[in-house]
Amino acid sequence: MKKTFALCLLAFGLAACSGTWKGMKSDTSRNLDKTEAAVEKGWDKTKEAGEKVADKTEGVLKKGAETVGKGVRKTGEAIEKLGQ
Repeated sequence: MKKTFALCLLAFGLAACSGTWKGMKSDTSRNLDKTEAAVEKGWDKTKEAGEKVADKTEGVLKKGAETVGKGVRKTGEAIEKLGQ
């Protein structure tokens, strides 16, 4: 009787472990999918922010180049006036 009871407990214990193992694998898979989605979403936001910064930087650089060009042109004109 004791042996049968012990075998039944062992069988139930192994069945519980099997269910726990399957649950753990399922939870891990689901968590991995959620983490992957969060990383992709974060990457997309970072990429968009980087593109916005690059666009703004390009505009600022163009304006700066135009300003420098105007300054060089005016300096050249001033030098020409001095030479006359």
